[in-house]
Amino acid sequence: MKKTALYNIAVVTLALIAACIVAAVQPLFFSRENLANVACQATPLVIFAIAQMIPILTRGLDLSQGGVVVATSVAYALLAQQIGTGAGIPLALLTGFIAGAINGLLVAGFDISPFIVTFGMGSILQGLALVAANGQPISNVPAAFAAPFYAIVFHVPVPLIVAGLVAVFAWFVLEKTTIGRRIIAVGSNERAAFLSGIPVGSTLVMAYAMAGVLTSIGSILLSSRISSGHPTAGADTALQAVAAAVIGGVSLFGGRGTVVGAVAGAVFLTFVGNALNLLNVSSFFQYVAAGTLIILAVVADRLRNSSDNFMGRTK
Repeated sequence: MKKTALYNIAVVTLALIAACIVAAVQPLFFSRENLANVACQATPLVIFAIAQMIPILTRGLDLSQGGVVVATSVAYALLAQQIGTGAGIPLALLTGFIAGAINGLLVAGFDISPFIVTFGMGSILQGLALVAANGQPISNVPAAFAAPFYAIVFHVPVPLIVAGLVAVFAWFVLEKTTIGRRIIAVGSNERAAFLSGIPVGSTLVMAYAMAGVLTSIGSILLSSRISSGHPTAGADTALQAVAAAVIGGVSLFGGRGTVVGAVAGAVFLTFVGNALNLLNVSSFFQYVAAGTLIILAVVADRLRNSSDNFMGRTK
């Protein structure tokens, strides 16, 4: 049996055991109301995890996610005030696209570490959001501002529909299109991809631009949920998204990962947070749990990638 299959079985088994323990202590965990609530709460993180997965597949990372989230949130609120919610949404999405495209251009054009580029971009966007909002949440928004999160279509909450569409879109791009195959190829072996004629630079720009747009979609849902444009909410998005993606089997070493895995990782993390809340555990421990899980997932990823020993050295 492949190591990846063993990893998936182990994760599912441990998750089920943990869920049964929580349910035994707190019966509300598996109640219909709680499951429905968690499903909607998970949608922004699901989208963030899918967005983060794309640059990770190129053997990169997008630490600007938190900045994109707050900048989009503030832009969405200000645009909703000026031109209305419907017209403001597509313009707010430009925030993520522009930030992502710049990230990709700097990474590809100047061969700068994605860690440095995206960290710097995140800081810039965070600062711009604070300036634009004067450091305060923008709460005087139209009533329709909350519609993307709280609306229901054919008895299905809009957040679930949006997350489903994002997941299908990402799956189609990565599995059925040329750009998706190029992203995987660049992450698997950038040098080999270049020698085989793949335009590495434009592939990286496209990957980071897509990540930015998808992050902005998640930010709009998050902003709708709190009914305000917030210049600080979502600052820890990158950590949570990376944790969700890696827990879902996306390799930090590039070239391997699935949309289904990223979605599963995000849902799992949301359930962890929900379980801690039901057990009256301090919310601060959610950061401890997320950090612990990502370290364990990275170690497992290293073990899956190594065919020789724990450190991956060849004899």
